[in-house]
Amino acid sequence: MSEDEFPDVSQLSDDELRASRDELLAAAARTPDDDPELPYMWGWAGEWSFHLHLRQGREDDLSRAADALPRAFSARTARAAWDEDGEVEGEGHGDGEEIWYAWRVLYGQVLLCQYDQEPAPALLQRAEEQLTAGLAGLPDSSPFAAGNAPLARLLLARTSAARYRGAPQDDPGRADLLAAAVRRQRDALGDHAAGSEEATELYGSLGDLTFEQGDFGASVEHYRTALAGAAPGADVPLLRYGLATSLLMGGRAAADRERLREARNEFVRALAEARERQRQQQGASEAGDPWWAWQARADIEAALHDVGAELHLQGDDPKGLDPSFVEDTFANASPMSRTNPEQIEEIRSWGRDRAVPAGRSLTTAAPGTAGPSRRVVFMGD
Repeated sequence: MSEDEFPDVSQLSDDELRASRDELLAAAARTPDDDPELPYMWGWAGEWSFHLHLRQGREDDLSRAADALPRAFSARTARAAWDEDGEVEGEGHGDGEEIWYAWRVLYGQVLLCQYDQEPAPALLQRAEEQLTAGLAGLPDSSPFAAGNAPLARLLLARTSAARYRGAPQDDPGRADLLAAAVRRQRDALGDHAAGSEEATELYGSLGDLTFEQGDFGASVEHYRTALAGAAPGADVPLLRYGLATSLLMGGRAAADRERLREARNEFVRALAEARERQRQQQGASEAGDPWWAWQARADIEAALHDVGAELHLQGDDPKGLDPSFVEDTFANASPMSRTNPEQIEEIRSWGRDRAVPAGRSLTTAAPGTAGPSRRVVFMGD
């Protein structure tokens, strides 16, 4: 059974697609389990249900997609048991049979949409398994690979990063999750041109993840690349704040005063850009500070606190203060994000629910918040 036997859903209205989907579901329900067409019927019913969900946002369509696609895979596994040669007709690299791997990618998307509605870690893990299986089964020569392989790599990048960020601090496998997330971001970068929304997102994510690895030099370069080619709508102030934090930590580690000066300047610039961005969005003459501003101030004030105390001992005379003392104090300060991680995590949790992550457009959001930003490739269109 090929896609040519089914209508082109891009040519159908919502009502026509819904009627075709419902008819196919009814036909699948009365088809014998040993019918070789049954796996395909469930597969197309799952795909059409997902199309309907994307068009109209109805949760029942997403639920039907989540039900139909596993039925397709199960029916296909059953066919293997009935085949006297023990081979499933189709899930190899035969003519058009790569659709089964494309449907694995599709099912990964369905699971991520469910994760958007209810962020359960098990959904992320299942999505990662389906995306990985789908990507592994799509040869470069497959007509399905052109759209689905880049999509799978991008979704795997997002999924692996989300799995790492959601892992408890005491999870013994957290370092492995971090390494996997970094690798997935790099795998996905080759599919996207510099300056695209996806490239900005991936470089920003790499900046954050390599910071978590303690590779502040790499983090700085990733943030610089993201800022140099930031896509329209990207949260440039948040990217710049990430750059400033990496400069601060890298400068401290290397006692690099130039980097510390640059970190201070980037913090100030990021805050000014964030305020201007909010004024433009809200149409107000004044705007509140971004969610990360408090943390930025905490990092800076931790570095400058001792400077103020020393200035006071000098009789509040700036001329009596050795400039090298300011720089040395700034270099030796320990940011609050390191000395009080529990309090900072509370702030980050608050921000994740309210802020647009770096690299995403203003009309989209990350997995786990309203309106997932995902480029969906339809199969059969």
